[in-house]
Amino acid sequence: MTVLSQPDGGSRLATGDHVPNRHQMRLRHSARVFAACGAVLIAACSGEQGNASANDRGAGLEVAHFSAEQQAAAYASALSGAFDLGPPLVLLLDPALLPRRRTDQPSDTLPAGVARALSARGVVQGSCAAVVPATRLAPVCKAQSAGYRVQFSPVFRMRGDTVQVYLVAQRYRPTAETAGYQPPLEFEQRYALVRSGRQWRIVRQERLTH
Repeated sequence: MTVLSQPDGGSRLATGDHVPNRHQMRLRHSARVFAACGAVLIAACSGEQGNASANDRGAGLEVAHFSAEQQAAAYASALSGAFDLGPPLVLLLDPALLPRRRTDQPSDTLPAGVARALSARGVVQGSCAAVVPATRLAPVCKAQSAGYRVQFSPVFRMRGDTVQVYLVAQRYRPTAETAGYQPPLEFEQRYALVRSGRQWRIVRQERLTH
């Protein structure tokens, strides 16, 4: 700002100079505050994205929302790709949903309607939320014969009518036969499914290693 001396000893502003009033100063201050807040939000969002991994279940995909019957049908299709379903095979459902991040503990459970629909289809014969023992042994489930404990991810939406499902299966020891040694056996598979009427058809399946 340029100040010119007046003959009477006073002063005036040079033509073209401008002094911001209080309202303009408040606007500038508010703009600086909003800019700072925006920077904080961007940093927070970047940090959250930085924790995501391409190895996460359903990475980059949203959870699809289906009826209990349709969701159970998708899970039944995944089971048919992993096992030869039939009377000799015992599968027990772990109601805890697989978390997106493999290092996280499950925080959500399968809706009760989906569990009932799976049982009604005859693909699971009960439930088991077994705790993995500290020793190198298969976990114990309340059952009369050996089998597998199965656990699912949410159903993730892909393009078009295609969805993605993750399945983890773990061999268990039945309570009726815990004396013998049974080494742990666990595997995870990822499926791409396409709706075919009221059922789902497997178009791709992959065995995952970690």
